[in-house]
Amino acid sequence: DGYTLITAADSLTLLPLVFKNITFDPRTSFAPIALMSTQPLVLAVHVSTPAATVKEFIALAKAKPGTLTFGSSGLGTSQHLSGELIKKITGIDMQHVGYKGGGQAIIDLSGGQVSAAVLGSSTVIPQMKAGRVRILAVTSKKRSAALPNVPTLAESGLAGFDVYQWTAMLAPAKMPKPIIAKLNADVTGVLKQ
Repeated sequence: DGYTLITAADSLTLLPLVFKNITFDPRTSFAPIALMSTQPLVLAVHVSTPAATVKEFIALAKAKPGTLTFGSSGLGTSQHLSGELIKKITGIDMQHVGYKGGGQAIIDLSGGQVSAAVLGSSTVIPQMKAGRVRILAVTSKKRSAALPNVPTLAESGLAGFDVYQWTAMLAPAKMPKPIIAKLNADVTGVLKQ
């Protein structure tokens, strides 16, 4: 109807890079209203995984090529692609397990069904506090205020690694600019509260 809004995640913009036959172009189909949140991803392992640092995890993966698994919230997501980037930079071989969302991925990581996961920090922190998983690093360039004692991947030897997960509100591309400006002012006003 031209006035339906969507709250979208970063994976929306990754679709054309991962899938060949999508029926819309996220670059031209939507108009941005407001950035609603950003958070770093984390590389986390099940507590039984014998690695307390990224360096130890890389060594473990190199010693057992193809045997470690990493979960993500789905194929083509920033979590999945961040895991693939970790593999590419470090030269390790681990198998991706794509879930239909972060909820199932963190359940399986907490239960030890996957060796590691790359997920949003807010999904993993409660499981870390419960002693079920260990967070090895954050994907952002700077340390996370929520995890000040956890190093970044860049600090851990993956120079330049800087990935965030984001959520934004979008409108149809042809929505009138005054309406987008009003929505932006309202959304950003609520977010500032």
